[in-house]
Amino acid sequence: MLSLPRIPADPLCRGAQRRFPAFPPGRRGSNRGGVIVKVAFVNPKNEMPKLKYSRKVQKQYSNRGQVFPNLSICYLAALLERQGHTVMIVDSNALGLSLGETIARLRDFSPAVIGFNLLTESFLDTLEAIKPIKEALRVPIIVGGFHLKMYPRESMTHRCIDYAVIGPGWKTLPELLAAIEDGGGRLDRVNGIAYREDGDVVLTEPRQDPTTLDDVPFPARHLLPNDRYTTILTQHWPITVMLSGMGCPFHCLYCDMTGFHHLRHPQRVTDEIEECVKRFGFREIFIQDETFTVNRKRVVAICEEIIRRGLKFSFAIRTRPDCVDRETLKIMKAAGCVRVNYGFEAADEDVARRIKRDIPIETMFNAVRWAKEADLMTLGFFLLGAPGETERSIKKNIDLAIALDTDYVSISKLVPVPNSELYEMIKARTGTDYWSEFTLGDRDIINKIAYFDSSIQGRELDLWLRRAYRAFYLRPRFIARTLGRIRSWRELVNLATSAWSIL
Repeated sequence: MLSLPRIPADPLCRGAQRRFPAFPPGRRGSNRGGVIVKVAFVNPKNEMPKLKYSRKVQKQYSNRGQVFPNLSICYLAALLERQGHTVMIVDSNALGLSLGETIARLRDFSPAVIGFNLLTESFLDTLEAIKPIKEALRVPIIVGGFHLKMYPRESMTHRCIDYAVIGPGWKTLPELLAAIEDGGGRLDRVNGIAYREDGDVVLTEPRQDPTTLDDVPFPARHLLPNDRYTTILTQHWPITVMLSGMGCPFHCLYCDMTGFHHLRHPQRVTDEIEECVKRFGFREIFIQDETFTVNRKRVVAICEEIIRRGLKFSFAIRTRPDCVDRETLKIMKAAGCVRVNYGFEAADEDVARRIKRDIPIETMFNAVRWAKEADLMTLGFFLLGAPGETERSIKKNIDLAIALDTDYVSISKLVPVPNSELYEMIKARTGTDYWSEFTLGDRDIINKIAYFDSSIQGRELDLWLRRAYRAFYLRPRFIARTLGRIRSWRELVNLATSAWSIL
């Protein structure tokens, strides 16, 4: 194991630690010699990433536009239930619970331990929920998530966090629960965790775990408020999300999902879809894969199995315009697909080349045309503020979005994120690890991230973001087409909310 030097603790969570945080008396049991406890997972209130959108767009989308279940929590909950633990998920974000209401639900459940999934941009916001929950319940707090893999040392300076799972938690979390029950004496034997001992942060050996999504139970959707999830573009309720794979084989400069790629077996994917449709009654599923159609043979196999089983539902996917063809889109439509979200990102050839996203413009037009031929709606993703960005290249993005004439667009600012090649370049040039300082508590430093080699930054970029949204969505052609498609009052409210965010 690696013992890291003592570092300053969060003053709001300061306190001496002479023993490892343990389960409260009376909140544990046993099953065939193993520790069995009540575990609560909390998904606190969160907002759309503040750095990627204008304040108004961010607020509107956070309040109504996109509410999804946290799949990481759901997978772990299902795994722990299979091992005999009693598990509760408090999705405060979906339910709109105040902090006091969240604490009240946790008190009623009386968990022995509480878990959180920490995301990079909302890290400090989540801490503001953890602190009072920790104070009120006085049970061990375990955190996980990709951010912990990047900044375990910095994260553990916040003493409201007792233990951190670094990397996949499939095997790590059950072993950690057993070690906590043992009084902390076996913590150093649990690979892939961080904890504190005598004021020092301790990192154990990294976990080498070949476990994949095919090896674990389906997410514990029965613990969720499934009627509370939605997006602005949702057409059928209730909805859920799922993963048919993880990672991406491409190497875009700004992306943190490169370097690993796992595709689930088509049979396993369809089994989960069938559970969603028949057991839970979901009418729409958003498949969250970065690039769903990267293996078109597998996509066809999934769609054919959906059709063979007679599963009636709608689904939407994300992909690249160079990863589709006419026939694949047709069979996706036959299986229930209603929308394809394309990552176009950049129209300017120089910008596209710099961010390693140089997809021919002709390929983009083909992807949209084939989708329309298959009667699929389309959404196009575009980025502003990339390396090499100029006023001219932004205008080309706007012109391309209008020319492609997708049904919707999502335009955001490129934000350098940890584990991306772009962020490593920024660190090398500036000598500053912005996200490390942010994790330690400097909330304002993220607003100082230099947009690498972009001549359009700050307030000017925010103005261009608003202009881009207006240029696309305030076209008479778009308004007429959209109004003609509305089939319910709920759809109208969702779209009106979206429209208000760009006025």
